[in-house]
Amino acid sequence: MQPKAYVFVLDQEGMPLMPCNPSVARILLRKGEAFVRKKNPFTIQHTGEAFARIYPITLEFFANEERATFVARTNMYEVYSSEMFFHRARSKRATRARAPRVNNRRNRRETGGLHPWVVSRMEAIRRFLPVTDVVIRTSSGTRTLKAVAGCALDLRPEGKAPKPEPAENAGNAQGQESTSSAQSLSASRAADRMQPVFREFSESEIVRELFAPFIRRQEVHNCLRLIDGKWQVVEDPFIDDWTEEQFAFGIKCLQNTVRTGGLVLGAFLGGKLKGFASVEPDPFGLDGEYLDLSSIHVSADVRGRGMGTLLFQRAADWARRHGARKLYISSHPAVESQAFYAKMACVDASFVHEGHVAREPLDRQLEFDLGQEPVPAGS
Repeated sequence: MQPKAYVFVLDQEGMPLMPCNPSVARILLRKGEAFVRKKNPFTIQHTGEAFARIYPITLEFFANEERATFVARTNMYEVYSSEMFFHRARSKRATRARAPRVNNRRNRRETGGLHPWVVSRMEAIRRFLPVTDVVIRTSSGTRTLKAVAGCALDLRPEGKAPKPEPAENAGNAQGQESTSSAQSLSASRAADRMQPVFREFSESEIVRELFAPFIRRQEVHNCLRLIDGKWQVVEDPFIDDWTEEQFAFGIKCLQNTVRTGGLVLGAFLGGKLKGFASVEPDPFGLDGEYLDLSSIHVSADVRGRGMGTLLFQRAADWARRHGARKLYISSHPAVESQAFYAKMACVDASFVHEGHVAREPLDRQLEFDLGQEPVPAGS
């Protein structure tokens, strides 16, 4: 049976969303809420912010001696398929034709034996579909990979890591170090000019690889402590960072948030995750007026550029749309963190969540009134 035709959809920043029916695409185009980005395959892009849940999409690749097939499907239906046939008879009949020599190519070794055009095709499909898993079936076996949004596929065989090329001499090493420093500075300046791309995550997307570019490290010198009923600044130096066990626990918590209907929102710079926030779905409080902002973090290398404000605004918008009147925050006691929440107009919570107090007794329990005007970014 011929698969149903779908229109591919991009958000305002060009990140792929779930495809839609042609009738929905016509409505969006007619209202001016989207425009045609590409005609083949037919792709539209939202002109404003689009809040859409991403469901798991598996991209499967099949290959034999005659053809190669790409199929993308959700748990219920197929959203994309393409097929390519190999025509080698003519080259084999030619007198001076030589067999393709690709086994010694470095790029093929790094892609686990796949031809470069296969990898290129996979990446092209991922530009208009939010692929979460990749399954590769060839004569040598089957491989399953996790696809992280904004990151290239890691196709190297397990246990294989790229080998660093040693410098020929000290002069070369110094030259390479200078070049690396210049490239890092250039990348940092480029990141300053880039606008973050925000996207909600599905449960299957929240894996350890997603957080590889994220730096949790926070050097704390002074904290707020509740002394004689007043919050006072005290010197308490420590370094707050996450171990692998803490990363694993945090990932399980975020997966559970999505599984139960909550929000996990990521902020990307240059295709790399640099911030995230989560809001739990279950209301609490005397009248059920609160939703819990269970996490909001910005990578150490991009702090102070307004990303935290944008994440907070979007988390507050989501909570407001889901019927909450207040956002609850169990906040980090560092003075820098407290300055951020004060800028967001957060105040001491009138209702105290005992579970948060038991888990983090030194945290300051805050709330944000969702009825007030949002704080503009950069203020």
